[in-house]
Amino acid sequence: MTRRPLPAGLFFLGADTRAANRFLRREVAKEGSQEFRRLQAYEKLCFKGTRIDIGHVLVGIEAAARNKPEPRTSIPRPDIFLTWGGDLGSALEGYIIDRFFFPTTLMGTLWNYLTDHYAKNEDLVGDIDGVTLGAIYDSSLSTAANLRAYYSNQGQRRFQHFLANTKNDDGRTPALPLEPNSNPPRLGKPAHDFIATNVVAFADFVLKSKLVMNALTKKIPNDPLPRAAEDMLNVSSPEITMITNYFVNFIELGLAAEVARAEKEK
Repeated sequence: MTRRPLPAGLFFLGADTRAANRFLRREVAKEGSQEFRRLQAYEKLCFKGTRIDIGHVLVGIEAAARNKPEPRTSIPRPDIFLTWGGDLGSALEGYIIDRFFFPTTLMGTLWNYLTDHYAKNEDLVGDIDGVTLGAIYDSSLSTAANLRAYYSNQGQRRFQHFLANTKNDDGRTPALPLEPNSNPPRLGKPAHDFIATNVVAFADFVLKSKLVMNALTKKIPNDPLPRAAEDMLNVSSPEITMITNYFVNFIELGLAAEVARAEKEK
């Protein structure tokens, strides 16, 4: 399969599955072809009872800082914008666009946008696996060998490794610290703030840029966002709090399961 660079839209909008599928159909494998069916068959994998969106994993690997990603549209943190931050932020951005500009296409509540469309469990698992794989990727080995090594070892402690490999903007200090002596493990306030800040950063960046782009194509007017939409982009808004808690709960449940498994194996 010939590898081609991802179009600007994928880097601009994050790891959007629908955009990625359109790109695959157009540039990589003709829809209906044997190659396309093979790619499609491995889009979702199941490893030891956990569904994983492998496309999210691969994007996470390429977005890692150590792999020197070069998005055609400049973004502050490709490792976040193109993984979990992009998925969570896309849910809010998509909800705002539909609610305020295309209400006839509204797909339910913001919760529906999160859990049914943009940030499903298998998407988030792929995101956090991609973050860790991007941090430990051995360029002397094939991608397949890196995946095999990870899923036979670190993949059993994916949540612990995700926390260890998610850093603040300084690239050194942990961005998602736990509360001291919490059992089961609980993310501290700095972790909540970091998640909320990055979700807002992605949603605000993409939403306002998309409005400009769509105005140029006459799809929607290039008007300021309604006040209600602007309010949703506040880090302390009910919408951001809900999204943050959704991701925090996903991480904490995973950590608790890993701790329980380790205790059982003693």
